Amino acid sequence: TEALPAIAKMMHDKELAPHRQQFLWLFARAGEAGAPHLGEFLKDSDENIRVQAMQVLRNMGPQAAKALPQIKAAINDKNANVRLNAMIIVASVGKEADFLIKQFEKETDGNVRVSILQSLAYAGQAAVAAPLLPVAMKDKDAQVRAMCVQMIGYFGNASKEGFAIFTAGMKDEDSRVRVSAAHHAHFFGQKTWPHLEEALAKTKDSTFREALVQGMINTSYKSKASVKPLIECLKDKSVNTRIWAAHILGNIGP
Repeated sequence: TEALPAIAKMMHDKELAPHRQQFLWLFARAGEAGAPHLGEFLKDSDENIRVQAMQVLRNMGPQAAKALPQIKAAINDKNANVRLNAMIIVASVGKEADFLIKQFEKETDGNVRVSILQSLAYAGQAAVAAPLLPVAMKDKDAQVRAMCVQMIGYFGNASKEGFAIFTAGMKDEDSRVRVSAAHHAHFFGQKTWPHLEEALAKTKDSTFREALVQGMINTSYKSKASVKPLIECLKDKSVNTRIWAAHILGNIGP
């Protein structure tokens, strides 16, 4: 920590330029005191330095809060990795939901939007990502919406956030998103029945129909509301759909 001013000066020494990326890790070893210095390097003309500085800050966890103003400014960086890590830090450390939603909507790279959700979910911070989900489920990129559906499991059984994703996903314009949503019906049990029934009565998509019938199996479906659509499923080209439909009809009984 005592050497921070000297290390910062060395970062600007042209003769030491090949070692600048190694020096960045020294700021992390100084803890909170090093974070503001790393924040300053988010303005560096060298893209590699900006990427490395942001990665070091992300690895610092809560200590990165000391550089939060510079991190928020870097959300508009031209480098996708810098923007991605900046948003993840703001989400997990800054916890500024309104600012994060605004930046998520402004982000032009669909892969970055997917990676934000994915990173937060895999890091056990699905709750931090929750404010983004209503916006993400309306995203123009189907991959982003599909990632939202994949996050259902991270919210636990019967969660309000997860059920909202499920209901939106069931009506998505993209078949892959709808199928994925139907495969998550088991998280919510009988609550999903009206949604499964409505979709089964309307769909002409064999793949989606198979997922719906599987969703009914996985939620122990026994309602008479779908008897007619299930009988139609006995003619489906998918053998799984025919088997599961017969099984459900047997469960419903006379």
